[in-house]
Amino acid sequence: MRCYHSSLWNSATIRRKVLAVKRLIAIVLVCLVGAGAQPTVSLVALIAAPERYHGKQVVVSGFMYLQRERSALYIGKADFQHALFKNAVYLVIPNESSERIYRFNGCYVEVRGTFNGKATGHVGAYSGELNVKEVSPVWTATVPAGAQDGTDSPNCK
Repeated sequence: MRCYHSSLWNSATIRRKVLAVKRLIAIVLVCLVGAGAQPTVSLVALIAAPERYHGKQVVVSGFMYLQRERSALYIGKADFQHALFKNAVYLVIPNESSERIYRFNGCYVEVRGTFNGKATGHVGAYSGELNVKEVSPVWTATVPAGAQDGTDSPNCK
């Protein structure tokens, strides 16, 4: 028969050990949840360091313009208006999501998707590609009547 030291089994020791196990489980859960999180990235950072985000899920905001072979997320509306393609990433939109996504054409949006820093869109004009999973509007400010709010679509709000 084995003899156990009584201090190993007193209630204070057991409480400390249970608390330590709970902390360890909490840390593991936080790490597991955080590993799947999509980082919010500025479009400028994405364009400046494509290798850092290549193959990763990201969340990025910008001005979205959708047209055949020219669908892209631009840093701002002026970049689209002046055809500054290097200030944009090409958007690859799945057919099953196109109707839901196209309603935000001409809006400032937040896009969730997988970034491909090696692909450069139609005729190599863009600074990467984003395989779109989800799009939501971000331009929600109320603007006085007659003021330019940077959007053309009534769906942006």
